[in-house]
Amino acid sequence: MKVNLTAEGILTGVGVILAAAVLLPMVESVSRPLAQAGVQGVVLLGNRVKGGVALIKEEVEDLVAEAQFERMRKSIDRDMK
Repeated sequence: MKVNLTAEGILTGVGVILAAAVLLPMVESVSRPLAQAGVQGVVLLGNRVKGGVALIKEEVEDLVAEAQFERMRKSIDRDMK
């Protein structure tokens, strides 16, 4: 990288440093809430997925229990005839 030690180069460097010193806190103040909102969204999505999976699991367990009961009922009906 070529270093420009002219007055114009030095002033440009100082200007960039000052601009960064002013802009970085502003960028941080905007990016932190956005990052927090993103993390909250991911957590909310994860909770919804967990709830959905739990609901599906309950439905499948109910179907299996009903099928087992029906099979047992038919077996008892056959044995009674």
